[in-house]
Amino acid sequence: MFTDYATIAPQLQSAGLMTAANRNQLVGAIDPAVSVPLLRGYLHSFFARQLPAR
Repeated sequence: MFTDYATIAPQLQSAGLMTAANRNQLVGAIDPAVSVPLLRGYLHSFFARQLPAR
């Protein structure tokens, strides 16, 4: 399942609404600046392979 938790969880943590342990449990310790571009690349590759331009 794809979610935007990786970008929202750090904001919740910064606002004091989530602990660091809860954030790591939900999305892991990877920085969104790293994880979001990786995920975009994987999705792009998947769709480029499955839905080639005609």
